[in-house]
Amino acid sequence: MSFNWHECLDIAIFLRDNADEIDQITQESAYRSAVNRAYFASFCYARNFAEDKFGFTPKGNAGDHGAVKNEFKRRAFGDIPPILDALRQWRNKCDYQDTVDNISKIPQDAIDGAKKIFNRLNYTQPKN
Repeated sequence: MSFNWHECLDIAIFLRDNADEIDQITQESAYRSAVNRAYFASFCYARNFAEDKFGFTPKGNAGDHGAVKNEFKRRAFGDIPPILDALRQWRNKCDYQDTVDNISKIPQDAIDGAKKIFNRLNYTQPKN
């Protein structure tokens, strides 16, 4: 059975909701991690959807991020690429920049974007 990428979105939500209550980490690191998890939940779910539904073949490298977006553009899912773009930009800021403006707002925006992707691609919770 393949990994349920929605679990990464669940982690993002947990980190956002509990950022100021986790003693071992700062609120900012929880927010940054939430953004990262929201992006990868969305990207990997979209990648797997493209594989299953469109026959997309990922190369397993950084080029897959753009290739997945292009696949959705080609398949008339034009609303998906801009969301993935925004998520990846936020993720890159949170993963690479020492200072991130609006860090308290970005996790919610990232989680909302991720939810849009899962909903658009008709995500249903797998049965155990």
